[in-house]
Amino acid sequence: MGYQKLNLELPTHVDSMFVEIKVTKLFGDVMVSKAEIPVSDLINDNKQENKVNLLSFLLTNSNGKRNGVINFAVRVGDSRRRSHGNGQPTL
Repeated sequence: MGYQKLNLELPTHVDSMFVEIKVTKLFGDVMVSKAEIPVSDLINDNKQENKVNLLSFLLTNSNGKRNGVINFAVRVGDSRRRSHGNGQPTL
């Protein structure tokens, strides 16, 4: 497993983020786990700007059976501070 840093600008109408864990095989990618992450969980737990919060979400396979956990370190900022800022929340 590895770590990946993502900077996301989310429009205000987005309710959920979908995460899929895939494995590459000879005949293409195979989804092994997935999770639906409510954006409200990410933002509501981060009321203080630039504060880092650690969150965990259950992963399930294509049959809905639990098969893991995905962990996030989340820091919410204001994209208006960026040069291309449009005022959207930035995770």
